Amino acid sequence: MFKTFRRSWELTKISWSILEKDKELLAFPLMSMLGVLVISLLFGLPLMASGFLRAASGEGDASFFAYLVGIVIVFLYYLAISIVVTYSNAALTGAVFMRFDGKDPKLSDGFAIANNHLGAIVTFAAMNATVGVISLLIRDAGRESKNFVIRILADILASLVDAAWAIVTFLAVPVMVREGKGALEAVKRSGQLVSDTWGRQIVGSGGISVVFALIALAAFIVLGLPLLLLAIATNSAFVMFLAIVVIVVILSGISLVGGALNSIYRVALYHYAHDQKVEFYEEEVLREAFVPKPSAA
Repeated sequence: MFKTFRRSWELTKISWSILEKDKELLAFPLMSMLGVLVISLLFGLPLMASGFLRAASGEGDASFFAYLVGIVIVFLYYLAISIVVTYSNAALTGAVFMRFDGKDPKLSDGFAIANNHLGAIVTFAAMNATVGVISLLIRDAGRESKNFVIRILADILASLVDAAWAIVTFLAVPVMVREGKGALEAVKRSGQLVSDTWGRQIVGSGGISVVFALIALAAFIVLGLPLLLLAIATNSAFVMFLAIVVIVVILSGISLVGGALNSIYRVALYHYAHDQKVEFYEEEVLREAFVPKPSAA
């Protein structure tokens, strides 16, 4: 556990030192975050009206037609979010590649790079949305079962689908940006790079997300929790609103920086997987990005 955190902290420090040279690149994850917020607000009402959310949570019944409409809306929701997130990641990744190449990237450079791969970005987003909906439907099917074991198995299966897709596509955006591959070719290439470099039976060994999860928890305990307790104690709607705003702003900021640092790290991993080129990071850190799955024995 301590080794994982130490490694994650080193990753965070190195990635931050790279980001310090181009702080304006935080505009890309900010754009992604704002886009997700707007899309969520736009799709929220149609989803509630379809009855899909109530049916999926087991709190209500919806007609079969309404359920199908809900699935379509969920797919479009996932698609819209994935397009925004993937586009932002592609722009940021392209700019980071320029920094690794010794150039001084600008925001316009990132946008230009993302625009050059727009077709692949949309196709990849559609693939992401499809996997997301499949995972959601598996979990929904489990919740509808009265068998407790089936519910657990459905959650496990959905989690395995999510994890497998995350690993296979881990380097998909860097491949799209650097090699100009289409979405399907980028996914295949990403899976091949991960498999050839770290092996087939692997799991993530922790990373920058570990550090930022702890930072988020600490921020909530130090700042958010006292405000929430004060709001409850005073029964003040204003203090409660203030607490929620503070928590959202803090967590959003942490997520913003963490996303940028993760994109930088993935570019380094792509270089390492593609041609064993080690830049900025120690080779051991890159080599241990994934580790063998623990044996079942």
